[in-house]
Amino acid sequence: MKTLFVGGVKSGKSYASTRYILDNYRTKPIYLTTTSLQNPQNRQNHNAQRADQFIMEEEPLFVSQYISNVSRPVLVECITMWISNMIYHSYDEATILEE
Repeated sequence: MKTLFVGGVKSGKSYASTRYILDNYRTKPIYLTTTSLQNPQNRQNHNAQRADQFIMEEEPLFVSQYISNVSRPVLVECITMWISNMIYHSYDEATILEE
């Protein structure tokens, strides 16, 4: 099942989606961040917040390809960053829409 959480900045999307996936699946889910956490301190802080409840992964560009290769629930954070990454790396509109 695919579920989309939308809302403004600081509206509770992350909290709601985290609760939803943890409450509705028995398998430890994957937390897939679309942000490249290049700074080791940022990566450590990001993972420390969720590592007990999730398998932490990063995929800044090919989210659909990643998801198609896993059999456990995946929480994708954040669609806006993902699209921004595709634009930054000069992918054309057709490729972005296909992805």
